[in-house]
Amino acid sequence: MGLDKPATVAVIDGANNKVLTYRSVKQLLGKRYNLLNHQRQQQQRLSHERHKAQKQNAPNSFGESELGHR
Repeated sequence: MGLDKPATVAVIDGANNKVLTYRSVKQLLGKRYNLLNHQRQQQQRLSHERHKAQKQNAPNSFGESELGHR
């Protein structure tokens, strides 16, 4: 999963083998979608900082916040 492979949920009727509806991550999360974007941005920023620290042989204890656990 990721921006290049977005997740989609399909609700199907098993008796009739018909797809009732599709839902994207944004539709499922609703108002909390901004938390997902914030977490993605934070992961990218920390990854970049970690990479810079590794190139300089500096300690890199960049931790991620608990955004997904609210």
